[in-house]
Amino acid sequence: MERVISLLGLLVFIGLGYLFSVNRAAVRWSTVLWSVGLQLILAIFILKTAVGLAVFQFLGNLVSRFLDFSDVGAQFVFGEDFEEHFIYSGKKTLETRDGMNCQSVFRNRLDAP
Repeated sequence: MERVISLLGLLVFIGLGYLFSVNRAAVRWSTVLWSVGLQLILAIFILKTAVGLAVFQFLGNLVSRFLDFSDVGAQFVFGEDFEEHFIYSGKKTLETRDGMNCQSVFRNRLDAP
């Protein structure tokens, strides 16, 4: 059922893009289909292969290190207690989602049949 809802959401999103397009005749459907297909291939690569998981964990660690640098910069500018003054921290959003570690989510997807 979740996959049907996801597919319906994708179709609604593409349909709204077409509906609100200024020049509907200029929409290249081959480009739209290629982009959706590439996204599907990338999702399967990430969620169903160990190599894809490892690549994206590596990239996630790079982004996390980059966000650490931004925390150090904010600490330099705003002082030691800079975290008390900011609501948003990109790293915390990246690391947790609904109380779950993103790596465990990927690992569970990889282990799923």
